[in-house]
Amino acid sequence: MEYLGHLIEDKCATKAWIPVKTSRSGPSFSHLFFADDLVLFAEADMENCIAINEALQEFCSRSGQKVSEAKSRVFFSPNVDPDQRDLFSNMLGFNSTDNLGKYLGFPLKHAGVRKHDFDFVLDRVKKKLAGWKANLLSMAGQLVLIQAASSTIPNYVMQQASLPNKILKGIDRVNRNFLWGSSDHTRKMHWVNWDAVTKPKKLGGLGLQSAKGRNTALLAKLNWRFHTENDAPWVKVLKYKYCTRQRINSRNEANLPSSPTWKGMKIGEDTFKKGLKWIPGHESNLNFWADCWSNLGSIRALIQGPLPLDSSTLKLKDVISMGRWDWSKIPFNLPLGIREEIQATPIPLIARNNDKLAWKFSPKGSFDMGSAYLIASNLMEAESFAGSWIWKLQTLPRIQMFIWRCMHNSIAVKEVIAKRGILIDTSCPMCHSEAETLTHALRDCNIVKPIWYKLGTSCLCRSFFSQGIKDWLISNSSLKSSQNAAGLPWNILFPYAIWMIWKQRNNACFSNKRPNPNIDMVVTKLATEFLLCGAKSNRNIHMVVKQVRWEKPDLGWFKLNTDGAANGRQV
Repeated sequence: MEYLGHLIEDKCATKAWIPVKTSRSGPSFSHLFFADDLVLFAEADMENCIAINEALQEFCSRSGQKVSEAKSRVFFSPNVDPDQRDLFSNMLGFNSTDNLGKYLGFPLKHAGVRKHDFDFVLDRVKKKLAGWKANLLSMAGQLVLIQAASSTIPNYVMQQASLPNKILKGIDRVNRNFLWGSSDHTRKMHWVNWDAVTKPKKLGGLGLQSAKGRNTALLAKLNWRFHTENDAPWVKVLKYKYCTRQRINSRNEANLPSSPTWKGMKIGEDTFKKGLKWIPGHESNLNFWADCWSNLGSIRALIQGPLPLDSSTLKLKDVISMGRWDWSKIPFNLPLGIREEIQATPIPLIARNNDKLAWKFSPKGSFDMGSAYLIASNLMEAESFAGSWIWKLQTLPRIQMFIWRCMHNSIAVKEVIAKRGILIDTSCPMCHSEAETLTHALRDCNIVKPIWYKLGTSCLCRSFFSQGIKDWLISNSSLKSSQNAAGLPWNILFPYAIWMIWKQRNNACFSNKRPNPNIDMVVTKLATEFLLCGAKSNRNIHMVVKQVRWEKPDLGWFKLNTDGAANGRQV
């Protein structure tokens, strides 16, 4: 393909091939290559058709390859006469078309974008999840499948176009229904609000991302690339087309016609600006008031009242003298907090670097999708969650998910069900003496208390049976001491205990099974098995290098050669 590129460039150099300009002062394009696909651009006249044919024929004769006429099409601009279209199509040997269709799944539209053009994104998500039965997977498995499949399918389109709200809500609805086991025919309870589910784990969510927040964050990333990849062809096209002085100074810039990509960038621009920070260089031309070069953001936004006209255009290089801040150039005294923050901003003394863009929420200054999502979803000021330790707990993922729901008080005990407007008898199905709260079901029930005594709670703190549910879960899940006859760490045994107690309660409610008098032994067995087989070991594994070679078997023996591999303790 490189040889074909050289042939086209030679044709353009001799003016036999006239490339197409993207705008009045923008760059010209004669061809674009991607793998074995190519798009050719030229003016619609006979000379360019001849040049295209010559270049393709010479390339095919030299390389032995052929152009697929069945897959090739010619697209003309609207101002080309229909008779000339037929003539040029016959010269090139390709059929003409009014619609280029899709490329890599993305629609290539030329007369505007309609809402239904993005229906294929939602259809793909539905099709991907329809192949799995949610009721055959645990909630942890459903979460992994959503993260691995349905959250990545729309990314290709989301990163360069703003999807319609109908599609974004549809993606969230499909993911939400799959997570909680709902379908078009069966509706199940969604125990935790979707806004909470789509928060990061440190804020109490499951690490999923809402479709709208992710779309906006990806468009903010596109803005970042637009401002950092100055030499990229697509950046030059957009700058010369949409960043002209005439367009910027127009009264209604937002109402001017633009491509879906530029409209999407405008939607992600606000998120981009909130995470943006300039690192001042030598002789910085950054505006002292307007540009975001300090950790406080724009200084102008922190100052009330008008600025003197002669200082409104003040640049950083005007305020820095001999490596120090020259406060005499500021027409008034800045508040102490702002002044201290400015003084803490490093000033380049020796390096001759230019002003550089950085992402303020990234240690390395590069764009970070996680923080961009938090900005787009208005979660930067959200309160932290007291259960981020759940995901570090050494236990099964399904038990982690169960504890997460406990921390949100979203387990289907009768009191929680009644609070959701369902008329139900709230008495405990096990002891029938008290209302079934989550604390009662897992700890205080008369059927459950003996289990805890058998597991060794008599050696624990006296507050075991008096703590609130959240404090109870936190304190017991972090206790590493061995207080039971089996010598198991309590933070391994405790999660299995509450999980098996909950399963026993459900078996009694829905299968009419009697409580197992030896459930403490079942819990101990499961926890022991996990500790020996599934828990992370803190022991250091010493690797021994041993030469492996074939050796002849002893007389009278046969040797069967096979193959295998081992990585530490995992075979």
